[in-house]
Amino acid sequence: MGLNAITFIADHLGSTAPKVQGHYYYVDCILNVTLGATASITTTVDYTAATNTILRKSGTALNASTVYSVGSTITLGSSATGGNDGEVTIVSIDGADTMVVSDIGADATNDEITIVGNNFSLLASDLGLSRLTHIEIMGQENNLVQLNTKLLATGALFQETAALSANGEYLVLEPSTLSTGAVVNGDIGTFRIRAYGLL
Repeated sequence: MGLNAITFIADHLGSTAPKVQGHYYYVDCILNVTLGATASITTTVDYTAATNTILRKSGTALNASTVYSVGSTITLGSSATGGNDGEVTIVSIDGADTMVVSDIGADATNDEITIVGNNFSLLASDLGLSRLTHIEIMGQENNLVQLNTKLLATGALFQETAALSANGEYLVLEPSTLSTGAVVNGDIGTFRIRAYGLL
């Protein structure tokens, strides 16, 4: 995950290791979401369709440590080649200038685009698990926002692509406002969560 801090909560014996409940293991932790999503940025890039690569030429950096996380989705907009606009999943990020995504429709050079980060990923490995099936929100700092697990149109969990398998299993969480459902940018506070999965 990288962008947001996880603090494990010890049980009455002082253990923070995963515990078994039914057929699953669970981990209690506090998730401090300092970057739930990212407001629109403008940057000039080259698109390479053969490798699904975005190469920054100028403008805002694509650096994972400050803006985006692998496994989350972004919406590309204002591309000169309209086929490149739309929601894509981030496969990898190399420094401030190179990002590989799930799909680029066509090559383009020096294209000034907008990028909006829609959500962030919660990795099973960050929680000491190999699989992550679901989470429960046990409490939260800001009661005007909520964390939603991203689903496909079929109702299934948003699935990782083969290119993302090296990151392990994860959930994609979309922060939104309770009043309008709009995506919430920036710091949305801390959440006490119970994450379920397998070792």
